[in-house]
Amino acid sequence: MDKAKLKNDSLEIATGYDYLARLYDPLINIKYADSVILYSLNSKHKNFPTVGYQVKGYWLYQMGNYQEAIDAYLLAYNSAIEKNNIPRQIESVNAIVALKDRWGDSKESLILLKQQLKLIKNQTNYRTDFKEDYLYNLYNTTLSYQRNKQYDSASIFINKGIQESLALQDSLSYYDFVFTSGINLLKQKDFLKAKDSLEKSKPYIDNYRLQIYHSNLARVYKGLGDLEKYETHLKITDSLYEVGKDPSPDLRNIYSELADIYKSKGDVVLELKYINKQIAIDSVLTANENYISTAIVKKYDIPKLKSERDQLIKQLNDSKSSRTLENYSAISISVVLTLLLAYQFFKRYTYKKRFQHLMETRAGDSEDKKNSAVESASQALDISNELVAEILTKLEVFEKSKGFLNKDLKLSTLANQLETNSTYLSKTINAKKGKNFSTYLKDLRIEYAVKLLKSNRKLRSYTITAIAHEVGFKSSESFSKAFFSKTGIYPSYFIKQLNKADA
Repeated sequence: MDKAKLKNDSLEIATGYDYLARLYDPLINIKYADSVILYSLNSKHKNFPTVGYQVKGYWLYQMGNYQEAIDAYLLAYNSAIEKNNIPRQIESVNAIVALKDRWGDSKESLILLKQQLKLIKNQTNYRTDFKEDYLYNLYNTTLSYQRNKQYDSASIFINKGIQESLALQDSLSYYDFVFTSGINLLKQKDFLKAKDSLEKSKPYIDNYRLQIYHSNLARVYKGLGDLEKYETHLKITDSLYEVGKDPSPDLRNIYSELADIYKSKGDVVLELKYINKQIAIDSVLTANENYISTAIVKKYDIPKLKSERDQLIKQLNDSKSSRTLENYSAISISVVLTLLLAYQFFKRYTYKKRFQHLMETRAGDSEDKKNSAVESASQALDISNELVAEILTKLEVFEKSKGFLNKDLKLSTLANQLETNSTYLSKTINAKKGKNFSTYLKDLRIEYAVKLLKSNRKLRSYTITAIAHEVGFKSSESFSKAFFSKTGIYPSYFIKQLNKADA
């Protein structure tokens, strides 16, 4: 960077910022990515400024700012088109498709995948030079057709993918297509062929898809009339989740089906057990935007489950008086657990929403902007326009220099640092920041804590007390209380969710 700046070489400067944009926390990296774009905006190089938009999109995605990430990748895609850079176009579309699939926007993803396939096939020697991109596109297009319930079209791409995988000697891709073929055949009610395809692919699928394998094999056996194996594979799916705690959207239906099985058998206790699991898994899946949709929420909402649960409890209460004390205890425990799970669901749902909002909110978004009307504020404060503006400017420097990390900072101390008096400083903060000095200080520290925890995995391994001291609080209690007041969740919960998202 130093050499590039001495030579005043814009492209080399942009290249330097590109390297720097991969070294630090997301917020800093995004700033460097912006510098890549700025210095290379008019460059004739085939990779610039495309790479700047891609790096920016990547870090926005890591921060959970999905819409902004899509916008960045769209700019990258347009830049790649302008430079006729095919690999960069393909990379950008893959990222956009992944982001849209995360939101369940499978119809728009399918349009993009079709455009990308056409682009790939227009390239000379695409089956060799773009082999991985080609097979990846065929597989994703298959999944997209399945999500859109266009199973005949999915079959066409599955067959094409199998043929191309064999021709290109890509065995892993081959078994990916065999696996998704089994699911597609099940949807088309060709149960014997579906069973064959699923069983062939089993040795080559990962743990996450093993749950999907058993849940779909269960439905194959149901279609074949083997209800014993249907039940067995549903329970295997449940056991895999209990071991790995790696949820798939299909789990919600698994527990519904298990509850229905035991309802038909008259086993009220086991039926109640799986209804409880339905409620519990909802609390895990609520934050997954691929899973949640209005239709699913309406179909499987908590009031309906509560109603079913209450009917079961009534049935149990009306049973024969000869029931043993142990069974009554089990029923009582089930009722208590159900109520606790229902409470936990609503609590977790609320916390998940607050966590998601926190991930999508950039530091400072909630603060009043400095460019609000100084004149009107100064009239109410009996402070001159110039003095209000001067204090605000100094506060901005104070915030950027992280002076708020001083645990012993007081209003009088800061006033001395800013070369003003406590009254003027207090009035300006109240009027311009919309809060008193104490809240202003706490909010700055919490916003900084959120930013650090998002970007610094090592910090998340610290104790709450250590993190509190790191961001300017004297105790874990005052930190946790301020964190909850500002965000609606506790720091321990925020850290846990961040670690889950990274995993």
